[in-house]
Amino acid sequence: MILDFFAFVLCILRGIGCLSPLISDKETSIMLPGLEGPHNLSYSFQLHHTRVGFKHRWVNQSGGCYTTQPNGSSIAVDATTAVSDEALSKACTIIGLMIKHMSTEIFEYSSRGHGVGVFAKSDGMGVYPENANVRDTPECNRTCNGTCSHTCTFDGRKYASIAGLTNSRSVVLEDNILCNDKDPYNRKESICVHEFAHQVFKHLPTSYKNRFAYIYHYDKQHKIWKDGYGMATSAEFWAEASSAWFHTAVYPGLHSPSVGLDLCNFDQVCGSEMENRQWLRTHDPSLYNLLSKVYTNNQPFLPSGLKVCI
Repeated sequence: MILDFFAFVLCILRGIGCLSPLISDKETSIMLPGLEGPHNLSYSFQLHHTRVGFKHRWVNQSGGCYTTQPNGSSIAVDATTAVSDEALSKACTIIGLMIKHMSTEIFEYSSRGHGVGVFAKSDGMGVYPENANVRDTPECNRTCNGTCSHTCTFDGRKYASIAGLTNSRSVVLEDNILCNDKDPYNRKESICVHEFAHQVFKHLPTSYKNRFAYIYHYDKQHKIWKDGYGMATSAEFWAEASSAWFHTAVYPGLHSPSVGLDLCNFDQVCGSEMENRQWLRTHDPSLYNLLSKVYTNNQPFLPSGLKVCI
Protein backbone atom coordinates (compact mmCIF):
# COMPACT_ATOMS: atom_id res chain seq x y z
CA MET A 1 0.00 0.00 0.00
CA ILE A 2 2.87 2.41 0.84
CA LEU A 3 4.56 1.68 -2.47
CA ASP A 4 1.27 2.18 -4.29
CA PHE A 5 0.83 5.53 -2.58
CA PHE A 6 4.25 6.80 -3.61
CA ALA A 7 3.70 5.52 -7.13
CA PHE A 8 0.46 7.50 -7.19
CA VAL A 9 2.28 10.65 -6.06
CA LEU A 10 4.87 10.08 -8.77
CA CYS A 11 2.10 9.88 -11.37
CA ILE A 12 0.75 13.22 -10.18
CA LEU A 13 4.18 14.82 -10.39
CA ARG A 14 4.54 13.54 -13.93
CA GLY A 15 1.32 15.25 -14.89
CA ILE A 16 -0.63 12.00 -15.00
CA GLY A 17 -3.96 12.35 -13.32
CA CYS A 18 -6.58 10.27 -11.57
CA LEU A 19 -7.82 6.91 -12.72
CA SER A 20 -10.99 4.98 -13.20
CA PRO A 21 -11.30 2.43 -10.38
CA LEU A 22 -10.83 -1.30 -10.31
CA ILE A 23 -14.04 -3.30 -10.01
CA SER A 24 -13.06 -4.90 -6.68
CA ASP A 25 -10.25 -5.17 -4.17
CA LYS A 26 -9.87 -8.84 -5.11
CA GLU A 27 -8.99 -7.78 -8.62
CA THR A 28 -6.48 -5.28 -7.21
CA SER A 29 -4.74 -8.07 -5.32
CA ILE A 30 -4.34 -10.30 -8.39
CA MET A 31 -3.45 -7.57 -10.90
CA LEU A 32 -0.05 -8.02 -12.50
CA PRO A 33 1.76 -5.17 -14.26
CA GLY A 34 0.87 -5.05 -17.92
CA LEU A 35 -1.90 -7.64 -17.71
CA GLU A 36 -5.49 -6.69 -18.30
CA GLY A 37 -8.09 -7.76 -15.75
CA PRO A 38 -11.78 -8.46 -16.39
CA HIS A 39 -12.65 -4.81 -15.84
CA ASN A 40 -10.07 -3.54 -18.32
CA LEU A 41 -10.19 -3.19 -22.06
CA SER A 42 -8.41 -5.84 -24.05
CA TYR A 43 -5.98 -3.51 -25.70
CA SER A 44 -3.54 -3.38 -28.55
CA PHE A 45 -1.00 -0.62 -28.90
CA GLN A 46 -0.99 1.55 -31.98
CA LEU A 47 2.24 1.56 -33.94
CA HIS A 48 1.27 4.78 -35.68
CA HIS A 49 -1.02 7.50 -34.45
CA THR A 50 -2.97 9.01 -37.28
CA ARG A 51 -4.66 12.37 -37.19
CA VAL A 52 -8.22 12.16 -35.94
CA GLY A 53 -11.12 14.52 -36.04
CA PHE A 54 -13.16 15.67 -33.07
CA LYS A 55 -16.78 16.58 -32.44
CA HIS A 56 -17.69 19.20 -29.87
CA ARG A 57 -20.38 20.13 -27.39
CA TRP A 58 -20.44 22.67 -24.58
CA VAL A 59 -22.27 22.78 -21.25
CA ASN A 60 -23.29 26.08 -19.68
CA GLN A 61 -23.99 26.78 -16.02
CA SER A 62 -27.65 25.83 -16.25
CA GLY A 63 -26.67 22.39 -17.55
CA GLY A 64 -27.73 22.96 -21.14
CA CYS A 65 -25.82 21.28 -24.00
CA TYR A 66 -24.86 23.29 -27.08
CA THR A 67 -23.26 22.55 -30.44
CA THR A 68 -21.65 25.99 -30.50
CA GLN A 69 -19.80 27.55 -27.59
CA PRO A 70 -22.20 29.70 -25.56
CA ASN A 71 -21.37 33.09 -24.11
CA GLY A 72 -19.74 33.08 -20.71
CA SER A 73 -18.07 30.17 -18.99
CA SER A 74 -18.72 26.68 -20.29
CA ILE A 75 -17.35 23.16 -20.08
CA ALA A 76 -16.19 21.50 -23.29
CA VAL A 77 -17.33 17.95 -24.04
CA ASP A 78 -15.46 16.50 -27.01
CA ALA A 79 -15.44 13.15 -28.79
CA THR A 80 -13.46 11.61 -31.61
CA THR A 81 -15.24 11.00 -34.89
CA ALA A 82 -15.13 7.27 -34.10
CA VAL A 83 -17.47 7.91 -31.14
CA SER A 84 -21.21 7.80 -31.78
CA ASP A 85 -23.29 10.97 -31.58
CA GLU A 86 -25.38 9.20 -28.94
CA ALA A 87 -22.37 8.78 -26.65
CA LEU A 88 -21.34 12.42 -27.13
CA SER A 89 -24.87 13.58 -26.35
CA LYS A 90 -25.04 11.40 -23.24
CA ALA A 91 -21.68 12.63 -21.99
CA CYS A 92 -22.87 16.21 -22.39
CA THR A 93 -26.07 15.38 -20.51
CA ILE A 94 -24.14 13.73 -17.66
CA ILE A 95 -21.92 16.77 -17.16
CA GLY A 96 -24.95 19.06 -17.34
CA LEU A 97 -26.71 17.10 -14.61
CA MET A 98 -23.60 17.17 -12.43
CA ILE A 99 -23.11 20.93 -12.55
CA LYS A 100 -26.60 22.41 -12.90
CA HIS A 101 -27.03 23.06 -9.16
CA MET A 102 -23.52 24.40 -8.54
CA SER A 103 -22.97 27.95 -7.38
CA THR A 104 -21.64 30.36 -9.98
CA GLU A 105 -18.30 30.38 -8.16
CA ILE A 106 -17.85 26.60 -8.21
CA PHE A 107 -18.98 26.34 -11.82
CA GLU A 108 -16.45 28.99 -12.82
CA TYR A 109 -13.70 27.00 -11.14
CA SER A 110 -14.88 23.75 -12.73
CA SER A 111 -14.82 25.29 -16.21
CA ARG A 112 -11.10 26.10 -16.01
CA GLY A 113 -9.95 22.68 -17.15
CA HIS A 114 -9.99 21.20 -20.65
CA GLY A 115 -13.37 19.55 -20.07
CA VAL A 116 -14.28 16.01 -21.06
CA GLY A 117 -13.15 13.80 -23.91
CA VAL A 118 -14.91 10.63 -25.04
CA PHE A 119 -12.85 7.99 -26.83
CA ALA A 120 -13.72 4.78 -28.63
CA LYS A 121 -11.91 1.57 -27.78
CA SER A 122 -10.30 1.71 -31.22
CA ASP A 123 -8.94 5.19 -30.42
CA GLY A 124 -7.48 4.62 -26.97
CA MET A 125 -7.21 7.49 -24.52
CA GLY A 126 -3.85 8.46 -26.04
CA VAL A 127 -5.75 10.02 -28.94
CA TYR A 128 -6.14 13.13 -26.76
CA PRO A 129 -2.99 15.30 -26.68
CA GLU A 130 -3.09 15.50 -22.88
CA ASN A 131 -2.44 11.74 -22.77
CA ALA A 132 0.23 11.42 -25.44
CA ASN A 133 2.85 10.62 -22.79
CA VAL A 134 1.02 7.50 -21.58
CA ARG A 135 0.57 5.78 -24.93
CA ASP A 136 1.83 2.24 -25.13
CA THR A 137 4.67 1.33 -27.49
CA PRO A 138 5.89 -1.92 -29.07
CA GLU A 139 8.89 -1.90 -26.73
CA CYS A 140 6.64 -1.61 -23.68
CA ASN A 141 4.05 -4.18 -24.67
CA ARG A 142 2.90 -6.00 -21.49
CA THR A 143 5.61 -4.55 -19.27
CA CYS A 144 5.75 -1.70 -16.79
CA ASN A 145 9.43 -2.00 -15.94
CA GLY A 146 12.09 0.67 -16.23
CA THR A 147 11.52 3.15 -19.02
CA CYS A 148 8.06 1.67 -19.60
CA SER A 149 6.74 2.77 -16.20
CA HIS A 150 5.10 5.84 -17.77
CA THR A 151 2.74 3.57 -19.74
CA CYS A 152 1.27 2.07 -16.55
CA THR A 153 -0.91 3.23 -13.68
CA PHE A 154 0.14 3.26 -10.04
CA ASP A 155 -1.76 0.00 -9.51
CA GLY A 156 -0.17 -1.89 -12.40
CA ARG A 157 -2.64 -1.36 -15.24
CA LYS A 158 -1.71 -0.23 -18.71
CA TYR A 159 -3.13 3.21 -19.46
CA ALA A 160 -4.12 1.76 -22.83
CA SER A 161 -6.42 -0.66 -21.00
CA ILE A 162 -8.40 1.57 -18.64
CA ALA A 163 -11.74 3.29 -19.16
CA GLY A 164 -11.00 6.72 -17.74
CA LEU A 165 -8.31 9.18 -16.70
CA THR A 166 -8.19 12.80 -15.55
CA ASN A 167 -5.40 15.32 -15.79
CA SER A 168 -6.22 18.66 -17.42
CA ARG A 169 -8.98 16.78 -19.28
CA SER A 170 -11.24 13.95 -18.12
CA VAL A 171 -11.38 11.18 -20.73
CA VAL A 172 -13.91 8.36 -20.69
CA LEU A 173 -14.52 5.23 -22.75
CA GLU A 174 -17.57 5.39 -25.02
CA ASP A 175 -18.83 1.94 -23.99
CA ASN A 176 -19.15 2.97 -20.34
CA ILE A 177 -21.15 6.07 -21.27
CA LEU A 178 -23.46 4.00 -23.47
CA CYS A 179 -23.79 1.33 -20.75
CA ASN A 180 -23.67 -1.32 -23.44
CA ASP A 181 -22.57 -4.96 -23.28
CA LYS A 182 -18.95 -3.88 -23.76
CA ASP A 183 -18.94 -1.66 -20.67
CA PRO A 184 -16.01 -2.98 -18.59
CA TYR A 185 -17.83 -1.89 -15.41
CA ASN A 186 -20.93 -3.95 -16.24
CA ARG A 187 -23.26 -1.01 -15.59
CA LYS A 188 -22.11 -0.62 -11.98
CA GLU A 189 -20.48 2.83 -12.18
CA SER A 190 -20.54 5.90 -14.39
CA ILE A 191 -16.88 6.59 -15.08
CA CYS A 192 -17.85 9.92 -16.63
CA VAL A 193 -19.13 11.08 -13.22
CA HIS A 194 -16.11 9.60 -11.43
CA GLU A 195 -13.58 11.26 -13.73
CA PHE A 196 -15.25 14.66 -13.93
CA ALA A 197 -15.48 14.67 -10.13
CA HIS A 198 -11.68 14.50 -10.15
CA GLN A 199 -11.59 17.58 -12.35
CA VAL A 200 -14.07 19.47 -10.18
CA PHE A 201 -11.87 18.82 -7.16
CA LYS A 202 -8.70 19.77 -9.03
CA HIS A 203 -10.03 23.32 -9.51
CA LEU A 204 -11.66 23.89 -6.11
CA PRO A 205 -10.37 26.73 -3.91
CA THR A 206 -7.61 25.79 -1.48
CA SER A 207 -9.93 26.19 1.50
CA TYR A 208 -12.19 23.45 0.13
CA LYS A 209 -9.25 21.16 -0.55
CA ASN A 210 -7.89 21.69 2.95
CA ARG A 211 -11.27 20.90 4.44
CA PHE A 212 -11.52 17.72 2.41
CA ALA A 213 -7.97 16.67 3.33
CA TYR A 214 -8.98 16.88 6.99
CA ILE A 215 -12.12 14.81 6.35
CA TYR A 216 -10.19 12.17 4.43
CA HIS A 217 -7.48 11.75 7.05
CA TYR A 218 -10.02 11.70 9.87
CA ASP A 219 -12.12 9.09 8.07
CA LYS A 220 -9.09 6.97 7.30
CA GLN A 221 -7.75 7.15 10.86
CA HIS A 222 -11.12 6.33 12.41
CA LYS A 223 -12.10 3.76 9.75
CA ILE A 224 -15.35 5.54 8.97
CA TRP A 225 -15.46 3.69 5.65
CA LYS A 226 -14.22 0.28 4.57
CA ASP A 227 -10.70 -0.24 3.27
CA GLY A 228 -10.28 -0.35 -0.49
CA TYR A 229 -9.66 1.62 -3.65
CA GLY A 230 -11.94 4.46 -2.61
CA MET A 231 -9.79 5.11 0.48
CA ALA A 232 -6.39 4.54 -1.16
CA THR A 233 -5.89 8.25 -1.82
CA SER A 234 -7.80 11.42 -1.09
CA ALA A 235 -8.38 11.91 -4.83
CA GLU A 236 -10.09 8.54 -5.20
CA PHE A 237 -12.09 9.09 -2.02
CA TRP A 238 -13.45 12.33 -3.48
CA ALA A 239 -14.36 10.67 -6.78
CA GLU A 240 -16.09 7.71 -5.13
CA ALA A 241 -17.87 9.98 -2.62
CA SER A 242 -19.09 12.12 -5.53
CA SER A 243 -20.33 9.00 -7.29
CA ALA A 244 -22.26 8.05 -4.16
CA TRP A 245 -23.69 11.58 -3.92
CA PHE A 246 -25.11 11.20 -7.43
CA HIS A 247 -25.96 7.50 -6.94
CA THR A 248 -23.85 6.56 -9.96
CA ALA A 249 -21.92 3.72 -8.30
CA VAL A 250 -23.98 0.67 -7.33
CA TYR A 251 -21.61 -2.09 -6.28
CA PRO A 252 -23.21 -4.84 -4.16
CA GLY A 253 -21.03 -6.06 -1.30
CA LEU A 254 -18.42 -4.36 0.83
CA HIS A 255 -15.38 -5.33 -1.24
CA SER A 256 -15.74 -2.72 -3.96
CA PRO A 257 -14.12 0.57 -4.99
CA SER A 258 -16.93 2.46 -3.23
CA VAL A 259 -15.81 1.27 0.26
CA GLY A 260 -19.41 1.32 1.50
CA LEU A 261 -20.28 4.84 0.34
CA ASP A 262 -23.04 3.36 -1.82
CA LEU A 263 -24.24 0.77 0.73
CA CYS A 264 -26.90 2.11 3.08
CA ASN A 265 -26.08 0.93 6.61
CA PHE A 266 -23.30 -1.14 5.02
CA ASP A 267 -26.04 -3.57 4.09
CA GLN A 268 -27.35 -3.11 0.56
CA VAL A 269 -27.02 -0.67 -2.31
CA CYS A 270 -28.97 2.50 -1.57
CA GLY A 271 -32.19 2.57 -3.55
CA SER A 272 -32.03 6.13 -4.87
CA GLU A 273 -29.98 9.29 -5.03
CA MET A 274 -31.77 10.76 -2.01
CA GLU A 275 -31.34 7.56 0.01
CA ASN A 276 -27.63 7.59 -0.79
CA ARG A 277 -27.33 11.22 0.32
CA GLN A 278 -29.17 10.47 3.54
CA TRP A 279 -26.75 7.62 4.22
CA LEU A 280 -23.80 10.00 3.74
CA ARG A 281 -25.48 12.56 5.98
CA THR A 282 -26.04 10.01 8.75
CA HIS A 283 -22.67 8.26 8.61
CA ASP A 284 -20.30 11.08 7.59
CA PRO A 285 -21.92 14.51 8.06
CA SER A 286 -18.74 16.48 7.35
CA LEU A 287 -18.32 14.77 3.99
CA TYR A 288 -22.01 15.21 3.25
CA ASN A 289 -21.88 18.95 3.98
CA LEU A 290 -18.90 19.52 1.71
CA LEU A 291 -20.43 17.56 -1.17
CA SER A 292 -23.65 19.51 -0.69
CA LYS A 293 -21.79 22.81 -0.84
CA VAL A 294 -19.86 21.89 -3.98
CA TYR A 295 -22.57 20.18 -6.02
CA THR A 296 -25.81 21.82 -4.88
CA ASN A 297 -24.82 25.14 -3.28
CA ASN A 298 -26.12 23.80 0.06
CA GLN A 299 -29.42 22.59 -1.40
CA PRO A 300 -28.99 18.81 -1.06
CA PHE A 301 -32.70 18.17 -1.57
CA LEU A 302 -32.31 19.08 -5.26
CA PRO A 303 -32.00 15.84 -7.28
CA SER A 304 -29.57 15.70 -10.17
CA GLY A 305 -31.50 13.12 -12.16
CA LEU A 306 -28.32 11.13 -12.71
CA LYS A 307 -28.15 7.34 -12.86
CA VAL A 308 -25.42 4.88 -13.71
CA CYS A 309 -27.02 4.50 -17.13
CA ILE A 310 -28.93 7.39 -18.66
